[in-house]
Amino acid sequence: MSRRAQENLVAFLFLFFFLAMTFLSFDYSYKARLVPVPVFVVSALIMLLQMYFMNFKKDVNLNVDAAELLTGGKSNSSTNGPEKTENVKIQKVEGGSELSAILMIVGYLVMTLLIGILPAIFLFVLVFFVFITKMKWYISLLVTLATEVSIYILFSYVLQINFFQGWLVKLFLG
Repeated sequence: MSRRAQENLVAFLFLFFFLAMTFLSFDYSYKARLVPVPVFVVSALIMLLQMYFMNFKKDVNLNVDAAELLTGGKSNSSTNGPEKTENVKIQKVEGGSELSAILMIVGYLVMTLLIGILPAIFLFVLVFFVFITKMKWYISLLVTLATEVSIYILFSYVLQINFFQGWLVKLFLG
């Protein structure tokens, strides 16, 4: 199978998936399909645009190799001949461990149960940006406030969903 045929096959499979999920989403209630239908429709439109560029525009480099899904990550150039390797320096990057990631998620879950979803999101995002990504505190605070306001507007105002209050909030505020 040629490379173009592989790329078209993968793109068509994605397009079929997006269209099928759009069709299946119409079984949801009006509010429940407010998120998946636009996401799948926009994804299908982007996939159609990509297919158009792949097949009809030769001068556009998409930097997308859809055939890598079929060939297991090996491109056509590496499967045709022997590979030439160069000296590559590998830099060790310091990072967290799986245990710290699990503890962060457990901490978020505990905060959600104790103080509620919105305050837990606020604290989690703020602490994440300040301590994990090492952003300046005022930029972290602005991003956290924008995140919190966006979540509140989308879920409380648009979708009219009531958030979980938290056990401590219910205990002290009734």
